[in-house]
Amino acid sequence: MPSSPTAGHTTTSAKRYPPCWRWPSAARTCYLAASRTAEALVDDAALDWRDDRRVRFLVDNLVEALSPSNVPLVNPASAKAAIDTAGGNLARGGVSFLRDMAAPPRIPEMVDTSAFEVGRNIAVTPGAVVLRTEVLELIQYRPRTDRVREVPLLIVPPTINKYYALDLAPERSLIEYLVQGGQQVFVISWRNPTPATPTGAWTPMCSRCSTRLPRYSRSASPTGPR
Repeated sequence: MPSSPTAGHTTTSAKRYPPCWRWPSAARTCYLAASRTAEALVDDAALDWRDDRRVRFLVDNLVEALSPSNVPLVNPASAKAAIDTAGGNLARGGVSFLRDMAAPPRIPEMVDTSAFEVGRNIAVTPGAVVLRTEVLELIQYRPRTDRVREVPLLIVPPTINKYYALDLAPERSLIEYLVQGGQQVFVISWRNPTPATPTGAWTPMCSRCSTRLPRYSRSASPTGPR
């Protein structure tokens, strides 16, 4: 058996095993053996590069998710936390799980979204909506310089992303950097489809709108939003 839980296993992060995990464990042994077997099966499959990367990504994520440290009953750190908090950590986790399952998309949240508010501590670069359609809003950002470049920049993010991925916070914002450098910036903020949206119609509607926006941004660029 390896002297440490991660010896000989490249996909398992060392931080997953806390200092109290020091004794031989059947769960740990079985997990490491199964993970090595899964990796060997992918290696022996002789897939082409694209399929190999896809399958390996799936297997690695599955192996990581099945780590014994993710199972409270066999994770000594989790057991110790339950004892130290008199079960408080399990209660908080249960409440968080129920809250996540109560609202779409009904998957565990990776971050505390209540800590962020658009316009307060995220997406704070000044701008205004200059166009609204059934599928999008077009945001024009206020220039920060006396002179700006003649040709505006139109950013079309993927429909699954929020526009403020490019405007996270002051000094951590691509949009802020661009307008401070004299670049006129327009960004699309996609609306969400509704139950009334015809099946299969959303993508063509987005395509038609986005192809018309470069001409509109050129005509709107001489005067920024005030």
